[in-house]
Amino acid sequence: MINMSLSLKKLENLLVNNGFSITKLFTLDDYCVYIELLCNSTADVSMLYIPSKYNIKAPKSNITWPVRYIDVDENGEIPQTYTEEKDNFDLEQEYDEVTLDLMVNLDKQTNIQDQLEESYNHRVSLKDISKTDKNALREIFRQLRRLKFCVQNIKYKLCIVYHSYLCCISRDGTFECFYVSGQNFPIKNRKLVVTFDLKTLYNKLESITFDVKTIRDGIYKVLDKIQLKNTHSLFTILHFKETVIKSAEKYVKKREKFSQDITKLEKLLEDMVIAEQACLGKLSKIDQQYSNDSGIRGLHIDIEKSHMKSKYETELNNIVRLKKEITNNILDIKLHRETLSLQIDKICFENIVMLDAVRKNFQLLSEF
Repeated sequence: MINMSLSLKKLENLLVNNGFSITKLFTLDDYCVYIELLCNSTADVSMLYIPSKYNIKAPKSNITWPVRYIDVDENGEIPQTYTEEKDNFDLEQEYDEVTLDLMVNLDKQTNIQDQLEESYNHRVSLKDISKTDKNALREIFRQLRRLKFCVQNIKYKLCIVYHSYLCCISRDGTFECFYVSGQNFPIKNRKLVVTFDLKTLYNKLESITFDVKTIRDGIYKVLDKIQLKNTHSLFTILHFKETVIKSAEKYVKKREKFSQDITKLEKLLEDMVIAEQACLGKLSKIDQQYSNDSGIRGLHIDIEKSHMKSKYETELNNIVRLKKEITNNILDIKLHRETLSLQIDKICFENIVMLDAVRKNFQLLSEF
């Protein structure tokens, strides 16, 4: 395999010029493997995957996070030899009719993930991971096995960030897991991230912001649809329906509140972006307007120009501060919404399987 060295600075310039900020660099042997991005216009977080044939050296910094591989098989299963107990039942059931109607025009996935470099093969033994984390990783990969049907025919994939782990769907539809040294993402939270590789970044540079938002919204709709379906299934299994209904109603209200808050804040962010562009335009116009004045009259003009620029620069600083506050609020609400959706999805899915097994056992008992 031919290695191609790329400059992180050039890649960063490309990303910045297209509305992205680099928030984290995940590295293997000091080379980037995933880059976390923030879209400045939508406050969406995504991940850029760097294939192993590209050597992008990452500097030591407060946004650089070394990672190591964790042993999971291509189906996202934790090897049985590393675990202390076996599952009592099979939770691997495909979601029915899980499609993203909004992504029908995106290209089909045609590329297979390149063979990983030898330097990418330093793995972490699951014997070193706590039982709590092992169980959580099992749940996450079961969830990814269900969610992968949403993105199996497009070039974008998904990653769930949990505690100190990145759980990802690879470009070829298999799964990989990384341990992030030093990262302690709150254990109760799970962040859902859309991922794409360098080739997709270059090919879809103009539409990638829209694509990421479309996929994220599509995943929300899929989870909401399945959760509604799962809730209805639970109604047929459980006798204590009133409790379930109250819980479902509470979830729906929470979800709707989060969605409404996100919509309002996104509109505010859009207004701030427009105001920022207008302010920058005024500053540029001032520079052009006073560029030809000189002499004694020019001194008076310079004072006037400085006063006007100071006014708009103050306004611009306020806009930038408000944009940052709005973006942080959007990210916080999205995190709560994603945690809620993923947790409810996990709970409903597992409870349906377990309770249905109980129902079938009672049916068998009644046949004797």
